[in-house]
Amino acid sequence: MKFDTMLAIGIGGFIGAILRAYTSGLINNTIKHDIPFGTLSVNLIGSFILGVLIGLIQYNIIENSYIKSLLTTGMMGALT
Repeated sequence: MKFDTMLAIGIGGFIGAILRAYTSGLINNTIKHDIPFGTLSVNLIGSFILGVLIGLIQYNIIENSYIKSLLTTGMMGALT
């Protein structure tokens, strides 16, 4: 694996982890319940976005391999 690809995945992971912490915390603070709705919501949203991204990649709308790695493996991997 090339260093550029690893860097893209790392940057995406950093962004995804911050989004997960912020979004999950916001939802958990809004909805007070024993069930962790923040975690559930973040996982559902992330899975949906990953599905959309895979569709865009399949139809060659996203062609850059670094952007693919950043968004799918990095960002969505850390988000979900």
